[in-house]
Amino acid sequence: MINFFKNLREIKIIRNSSNYFLGNIATSSIAFFSIPIFTRLLTLSDYGKVNLFTAFFSVATIFSSLGFEAAISNKYLKEKHEFGAFLATNLVFLFFVQLLVLFIFLMTNNYLSVILKVDKEILNLACFSGILMTAYKIYQSYLKSSQQSVKFVQLSVVYAIISMGLSILLIILFKENKYIGRIYGYIIAIIINSSVSLYFLFKLSNFKFEKKHLIYALSFSIPFLPHLASQLILSVSDRIIINQLTGAANTGLYSFAYNIATIMLAVTGALMAAFVPVFYDYLNKNDYESIKNKVKPMTNFVFFVALFLILFAKEIIMLMADEKYYEALNILPWIIIGYVFFYFYMIYSVYATYDKKTGVFSLITLSVGVINVLLNYLLIPRFGYKVAAITTFISYVLLFLFHFGYAKYILKKRVIPLSLNLRSFFIFLFSIPFGLWITSFFQNQIINIIFKILFLTLVGVFLLRGQIIKYLKSQQELQ
Repeated sequence: MINFFKNLREIKIIRNSSNYFLGNIATSSIAFFSIPIFTRLLTLSDYGKVNLFTAFFSVATIFSSLGFEAAISNKYLKEKHEFGAFLATNLVFLFFVQLLVLFIFLMTNNYLSVILKVDKEILNLACFSGILMTAYKIYQSYLKSSQQSVKFVQLSVVYAIISMGLSILLIILFKENKYIGRIYGYIIAIIINSSVSLYFLFKLSNFKFEKKHLIYALSFSIPFLPHLASQLILSVSDRIIINQLTGAANTGLYSFAYNIATIMLAVTGALMAAFVPVFYDYLNKNDYESIKNKVKPMTNFVFFVALFLILFAKEIIMLMADEKYYEALNILPWIIIGYVFFYFYMIYSVYATYDKKTGVFSLITLSVGVINVLLNYLLIPRFGYKVAAITTFISYVLLFLFHFGYAKYILKKRVIPLSLNLRSFFIFLFSIPFGLWITSFFQNQIINIIFKILFLTLVGVFLLRGQIIKYLKSQQELQ
């Protein structure tokens, strides 16, 4: 009987992981394959302005939601009773928070526009979008926590399709300032998805305001807010600073490289979205061995995807854009490896969020964010915009190390040992320069690609041999 329920849980993990993975691949593919369209419809400067909008939109979303989606997820995973009242209480509170955010922004947007060298229209649209996005983010958090992966994926895919389709249409229709067409595409998609999300959130809510639920959410989210803000600093401050110091064109080049690397973030995000609820379940049962058994193959797969993207970066960029974007090739490997360490950070951060120990947790992340900003302001004027990829990589390494140390030595958790994936990490690390070096001898593009595929296959066998053996054994048993 115990094995029966264990097998059911395994099946559910696999099903949700597959749904999240396929959903993230679908939405990332839509975004990914829209890149060659937008890089050709927009100038470098316009492309940079669009990415500035998404950066400020992310900032506005955090301040509008106060990170309550994390508190709602934590509440659902640990204490499902009274969830309807908890949700309703915090939705009402967030409505007044958003009014305050809007008021503060309207009082300061002229100053922000001058100091950050960003069009006021971009800032206005970003603030408006961030407020609208709150309901969608909270509903997404609920769907993840309740393991409703199909609904989560459906909403994500609809958002991606509407955003891309309308953006292309509006860019073509706009005679001037075509980047505004892309931004309006985002906003309309947000309005649709947030309206749907709000409808279902109201259905889940039991509308009575209870102070204890607000205190619970604030006690979890407010200490967590600096962490979310710092995480955002790490992901968007480089683009803001590049625009401020070097202009929108370089912001466009840098953003293009980051957009190519989003496939890496999609893979790690899908894996973590499926695994975090299971991670909580294992922690509830002190089942540390199962955590290790799940994390090891997951991490090996992350290494494999990262190596693929690095080896084929040149071919991907050539497909995605014309020659004016080719110089972004030099920074792409740094971004991809940075995302590998960001994945490690996500793994070890779960220990702190599980215990609601978000105070020091947030301080660590904020410190790393400040280091990133200082490095960018110090090094970009001297070495150019490309150095921002290296400073972000350094910051992600620090983020991972600090959170590992916090979970292990401060929280005294029985964490996943670093030695678990050390061998795979070194295989991945040494495969990058060796793979790029050995394929550089082949000038013929087709032969070059063939050798890359062969090399990637060889490394993949080393990284994923455990899963390959397990699969082959299962096939033999079926026969």
